[in-house]
Amino acid sequence: TEPYIEYLLAKHGFKLNSKDYFMDDHSIFYSAIRDPEVKPVLLPSDLYEKNKKLYMDYVDYHKLLIDDFNQKIAESASPIYLFGAHVFAQYLLEMGLNTDKIVCLLDNDPNKQGKRLYGTNLPVASPKVLSDVSDPIVILKAGVYNDEIKNDIIHNVNKNTIFFE
Repeated sequence: TEPYIEYLLAKHGFKLNSKDYFMDDHSIFYSAIRDPEVKPVLLPSDLYEKNKKLYMDYVDYHKLLIDDFNQKIAESASPIYLFGAHVFAQYLLEMGLNTDKIVCLLDNDPNKQGKRLYGTNLPVASPKVLSDVSDPIVILKAGVYNDEIKNDIIHNVNKNTIFFE
């Protein structure tokens, strides 16, 4: 979190020059300059409790999300795909996403296509495989990239794609 980054910068003699937020808090870019005059900063005393709550809320959110996805998967007769041969998919899978009905992972990166996602038996294919599928379902949980991915699939691959988000 930001307080820890700023604490570590000061602790190791770096003065914070600027920080820029990118894509709705997707990333923060820090600019720091080595400065022997920098004094250590103190961390807020309640930081552990705040971070623990933040983490537990994250876990609870994903448990509910996975329960919802698994119920939708169980009720669906359409082919199901999971977007992203990436850490996004690994989170969902490790949280308990049912893969029994998932045909494959979809990813735009040709270097990943024809392979499998590390730690799984799921093959990776181009989203173009959806073009001839009747009413495919894509599980999409790719953060700030969701809209871009969804628009590309709907406008360039298969307009009848249904998304579970």
